[in-house]
Amino acid sequence: MLGPWRAIVALIAVGIVAGIGSALYRAHHSPPLVPLSYFHDEKVDFREALAYWRSLIDEVGPDAAHNEFIKEGNTMKISEAHTLAHTFGEALFDEEGIAGFGTCDDSFLYGCYHNFIGTAISKIGLTALDEVVAQCEKKSPRDILSCKHGIGHALVGYLGYSLENLEKALSMCSSLDYASSWDGCFDGAFMEYNTNEMNASTKGDFTPRPLSSANAYTPCDSVSEELRAACVYQLPFWYARVSDPTPHDVNYRLEQIGLRCAGISTLWPLSRACFEGFGFISVTMTNFDSDAAGAACRLATTKYGERLSCLSGIARRLTYAGVSSQDSCSRLGLSEKGVAYCKEYADGDWQHIHTMPLPSFP
Repeated sequence: MLGPWRAIVALIAVGIVAGIGSALYRAHHSPPLVPLSYFHDEKVDFREALAYWRSLIDEVGPDAAHNEFIKEGNTMKISEAHTLAHTFGEALFDEEGIAGFGTCDDSFLYGCYHNFIGTAISKIGLTALDEVVAQCEKKSPRDILSCKHGIGHALVGYLGYSLENLEKALSMCSSLDYASSWDGCFDGAFMEYNTNEMNASTKGDFTPRPLSSANAYTPCDSVSEELRAACVYQLPFWYARVSDPTPHDVNYRLEQIGLRCAGISTLWPLSRACFEGFGFISVTMTNFDSDAAGAACRLATTKYGERLSCLSGIARRLTYAGVSSQDSCSRLGLSEKGVAYCKEYADGDWQHIHTMPLPSFP
């Protein structure tokens, strides 16, 4: 039994730990003390945020403004923080030019890269591409791919959103990536064709291309077989963006994405690719609730390969947020073999993880 002083010390220690934990939670989840001028009804107003960052970068410089951007983004859902990152990236280029590229980082799904590069190419033209690529090559291996992903966005945004222009962008991407790559420039080009993110500064928000039963698997039916899997992987990211009759019902939206991924198998043997993308985006849609994301994967399919691919996609996304593959894979209800596969997928490079053989059931 603890003596009275030991008991008091123990209680103080518990209180300190609890206080630190509470403070860290509040720092990342509480609303800002001062209402953000560009944030209305839990949504970022793109034009207002863009003006805000331009003014702040001009006033305090890019590094201090970036610190404020991180602080403010941490008060939002990840989807809105990603939008905020787009506005910061565009403002950063406007104020600093190519020299400001080093300020961008991986925060909030690399949104800063997306609009920084997109703005550079839209304002300078394709002659900016060599300098952007050179800047990308200075980054870490994972950041290089995400940087090239931003180039894919920029190329489609610059060339235009027709299928013909998508094909031109993909051809230009071939000089930057291996043709088997699911990430990098190809991945960004497919995402931009679907989501139209580069138009946000003129339209005021992200307005993805419309979705219907007739076009649900386009443009994947028109691209080369070599790139079709990469195209299919990106479809859930489009589905997640498109409005539906109940846009605020996340469970309904996840269910609809799962149904569309399951339907891929009637066209091509690529449902695993779709479910990998579904798992990845489900983490964002559930605001990093891995239990809810895992439940969505299990509800979406009972097929072993599809379900394991979906759950591994969750783990992959969580590694981008700094969660170890061991921690994320071990809590997804997988068998020992499933956990081993999940960890290899979550930590692996994009050049081979999508061709990894499934472990034997279960």
